[in-house]
Amino acid sequence: MSSLVLAWPTVIKAQAFASSEHPEALLEMVQNMWSLLLLLSWLTVSGVIHGNWVLKYKHQRQKLRSWGWLVLPLGLAVGGLWVLKIALFSGSVLHVVFGSLALWSSFTMLRYVYRKEVTNTAWLLEHIAAMGGSAVGAYTAFFAFGGRHLLSFASGYQLVFWIVPGIVGALLIQRSSRKVTA
Repeated sequence: MSSLVLAWPTVIKAQAFASSEHPEALLEMVQNMWSLLLLLSWLTVSGVIHGNWVLKYKHQRQKLRSWGWLVLPLGLAVGGLWVLKIALFSGSVLHVVFGSLALWSSFTMLRYVYRKEVTNTAWLLEHIAAMGGSAVGAYTAFFAFGGRHLLSFASGYQLVFWIVPGIVGALLIQRSSRKVTA
């Protein structure tokens, strides 16, 4: 959906553009928001694919050193930089948070795959982090979009619905990782 809106914003969002007094400003807003949503989609999908491949090739990391796999972290890096560029001009906190998260995820994926040596449990920790991160993405989508309608009385706290799932998820991932390394 994000790709469609970015490719044809005036067609997909025709009703909004038809009633807009400032279509240029609306176009910029639509492009900025849907760029973020595309990045979040890529972040979630990349986590699932990476987590599954890490599990499949737990003792054969060299198999992850392929162009098919490299698309994941490179897409995250490019998307993260793009969203951070948007944040620079718009001042959007969400763009800063998720652009930075995409860059961090890209870095950690590359670090795991290209590190010379890893511990015996590194694959499990990487799998937990990747799958947990994707779960956080799914919960964030629910709370930020679905949950805001259920909790419309709290409209002044929309940023909370975007950030809290990530904080809770990070704490749970950290807790699970500690159990593996203990």
